[in-house]
Amino acid sequence: MFGIMEHTTNGYQPHNHLLLKGIGIMEVVEDFLIKKKLVNIKLIRHYAYQSEYENITKK
Repeated sequence: MFGIMEHTTNGYQPHNHLLLKGIGIMEVVEDFLIKKKLVNIKLIRHYAYQSEYENITKK
């Protein structure tokens, strides 16, 4: 797991970017953050990662 926290332009609410790898890790991390009330479930977004290398080799 790799993560960074980024401040927003309004200076009020930071947001996180997490790069996760592994079977079931997304659910484990999401459950932890929700149980600790560190995230608003309505604002969670998941995107599959694609490296530039993968994009180049698919062409």
